[in-house]
Amino acid sequence: MPYELSEAAFEALHARIGRRLDAADAERPGLRRIAARPLLRWGIAAAGAAVVVAGVVLALRLQRPAADGHSDFNGLLSTAPAETLQQAAAENYDDILFNQQL
Repeated sequence: MPYELSEAAFEALHARIGRRLDAADAERPGLRRIAARPLLRWGIAAAGAAVVVAGVVLALRLQRPAADGHSDFNGLLSTAPAETLQQAAAENYDDILFNQQL
């Protein structure tokens, strides 16, 4: 090695570097400060759980067909006999006409 350093000087160098790093960490906010605040940790955890629950609900909703009965209406119109459709139109004519006037 091109230089010589005594054991005491080497230990003092390590201590001086450690103090500077600790001072730099104390000046700069980071994850250590966030992790030290329990309320903030719980808030982050709750927000993450809410995102997961919303994702699961959305995924389940997209997989399940609509429960309002309108999803099969086009299929009914294309497969029902013409007589059935004419009868349904005749029975509901007054309602259709009244709703259009509103």
